[in-house]
Amino acid sequence: MTVKQNIGAGTMALMTISPSGPSVLFQGSGEDKLIPGLSLSRTHPKLPASAGIVAEILDPNSASPRLLTKTQGGGQPAAVAAFPKLPKGCSFTYRTGGSGSGQTTVVPKGGVAAGYEAPAGHGDTLLAVGGATAALGAAGIAFVALRRKAAATPTR
Repeated sequence: MTVKQNIGAGTMALMTISPSGPSVLFQGSGEDKLIPGLSLSRTHPKLPASAGIVAEILDPNSASPRLLTKTQGGGQPAAVAAFPKLPKGCSFTYRTGGSGSGQTTVVPKGGVAAGYEAPAGHGDTLLAVGGATAALGAAGIAFVALRRKAAATPTR
C-alpha cells in the first residue's frame, strides 16, 4: 500500500508499506518521474547529509514506522508522518519490535564467528559509489528546483 505525502520544497514522498517493510521514493510535486538517487528502505532508513533534505524512517523494524522529514532550513520543525498499515491478513517477513528502540545482538559460533574481512583497498570503491549516489540525489533535487523556478518565471 502506498500513500503520497507532501514534505515541502516542491517534493512528494511516496510512502509504501509491504511485508518486507517500509520504503520511500521521492518525486517533485506534480511530476511523474522519481528523483534519482533518493530512496529509503527498512535496511537503509536515512538519507545522507549530502541529499539536501532530511529524511529518515523512524522505527523501521516496527509494525508502525514513521517518516521524519525536514526540507526547510532555519528553525523550522521537522515533520513526522505515519506509514499506512498492512492490509488485513498480511504480515511482515521480519520480526517486528515494539518501538524499534531496542537492538538484538546475535553472537555467531563456530566457523562463522571468524567473520568476513574485505580484501584491502575495496572499501574505497564502496565509498566512491556512495558518494556518487549522493551527488546524483543532490543533482536531482537541484534540477527539480530549477525547473520549478523556470516554470514560475513569466516569459516576456
